[in-house]
Amino acid sequence: MSDKTGWAIAYDIFVGIVRVGTNVLAVPVWAGILYGAMSLFSADSLWTAASNGFSAGLEWAFHTPLGGIITGLFGIFGLIHAIRLAIGKSQYGILGFLALLIDNTWSLPNTVLGSVFATITLGISVDTSASEGSGRLILSSGLVSSYDTTFGSVTAGKQVLKHEFQHVIQAWLFGPFFYPIFGANYLINLLPFWWLLKLAFNIYPNAPIENFWHYFSRGVYPFTLFELWAYAVEGSPP
Repeated sequence: MSDKTGWAIAYDIFVGIVRVGTNVLAVPVWAGILYGAMSLFSADSLWTAASNGFSAGLEWAFHTPLGGIITGLFGIFGLIHAIRLAIGKSQYGILGFLALLIDNTWSLPNTVLGSVFATITLGISVDTSASEGSGRLILSSGLVSSYDTTFGSVTAGKQVLKHEFQHVIQAWLFGPFFYPIFGANYLINLLPFWWLLKLAFNIYPNAPIENFWHYFSRGVYPFTLFELWAYAVEGSPP
């Protein structure tokens, strides 16, 4: 039998409704943001463009076959995410409630990715003691034994929780720009700058770059801005 009070169960249901609802409305919301941004280059006002984008997104999400499939999947991912958040008691307390607000507004694109991650990691149990009141869903182990992984506010693994929490904070701060900035940083780092720097100055001599995998894992990945930030808090680059 559950040890939760009636208020806690009611709150879990509320979180579930919010998680499913915002996931289902994610595409129209993104369309509204995109149209609003495009208004900077047109004669339309921001409000008019955003409203038109939201309406177009609704039409596509609920009145086209592909849109319906994607919207339905987003809803399912949101429900699974909500159930796992309830198991972890993640969004209890002040921090948990603030995370609920941010995750389902400013950081919604990141949260939708977190929902997908929470779904594909169903085989990994939720660590309630680590998750409770943290605003995060923390899973007991990583996808790969030697790595922790975070998408949105969902973290698989507990080896470097402070490090992974920085990625959650980054997603909260940068919102819809977080993963675009991260992705652009990876593309920039694919240039051989870090390879040459490490060879020239013998940075991290115990982790030499000897092949392409080393180039990515020891040169590209750890020198992205968000990883440099996280490593400054906990851990050291590979």
